[in-house]
Amino acid sequence: MVEHAHPMVPVIRRASETSSNYLLADGSLKLGFISSVSHPFCGDCTRARVG
Repeated sequence: MVEHAHPMVPVIRRASETSSNYLLADGSLKLGFISSVSHPFCGDCTRARVG
């Protein structure tokens, strides 16, 4: 839905990241999505959380 109004470009994922990151095509905002149910955590992540 968001991409219809604001085109997004995927950002290369580092091995330890749990999120899939995207940059708005105009470069104004970086978004990260954590899909722990549909895409379980991988073995190389730290599962660290900031709260």
